[in-house]
Amino acid sequence: SEIVVGETATATLNTGSTSSSNGSAEPTVTWTSSENNVVTVEGDGLTATLTAESLRLDYKVTNDGDETLPYGFAIHPYFDKMGDPDSITITVPCDELYEAEEMLPTGRLLPVEGDFDLRPAKGEKRGLFAREDKNAPAYSSHTVGSFFLDHVYTGLDSSKRALIHYEKLGLTLALRASDEFKNMVVYTPANRPGFCLENQTNATDFLNLHAKGIPTANILELPAGQTRGGFIELTVIKD
Repeated sequence: SEIVVGETATATLNTGSTSSSNGSAEPTVTWTSSENNVVTVEGDGLTATLTAESLRLDYKVTNDGDETLPYGFAIHPYFDKMGDPDSITITVPCDELYEAEEMLPTGRLLPVEGDFDLRPAKGEKRGLFAREDKNAPAYSSHTVGSFFLDHVYTGLDSSKRALIHYEKLGLTLALRASDEFKNMVVYTPANRPGFCLENQTNATDFLNLHAKGIPTANILELPAGQTRGGFIELTVIKD
């Protein structure tokens, strides 16, 4: 369909079939964009809705097998540092994160403290930036370039938004997801042009954590013959 500014274009992506008997299939996705902003996507199971201000992914998982299906769902986007990571703040409204050993969660939850605290700054000043609008987003004081992170934060639900504020561009990217996306991976490498904020339903390495009986693996289970879904939404907010 043709994408027109102010209107909505909807397309469907193929995530393959998923069942307890054959495991998960790698998605087959084809995007084709012309000078007229015509986007073609082949497949089914994942719907992408694109507007001038937002991108929303709605997904469905169907268990075609005869046994309960354990699963997790996540995205892995990279956001551009635009050559100046010290002018970009990241805000994740979580009070806890997973303890990590060799970059993998142990399952133990720790309170966020110091450089690991990505919550909105407190006080009259709304983060690093003064805001007259009381409804404007409140930002943390943590810039992408200030501290290396490769950690899993937890405590999100559909009422909470993670924020990426590009000060020089005068805009914020807000990430929000359905309630099952309790976790978010934050990855801020110094030697790459991008960084990651990744919505996850589960902890990284969740299958191994679940096998050890660790409840914070946050594994999801889908009974045979049932379908379940949710969404992840990225919205652009102008200063």
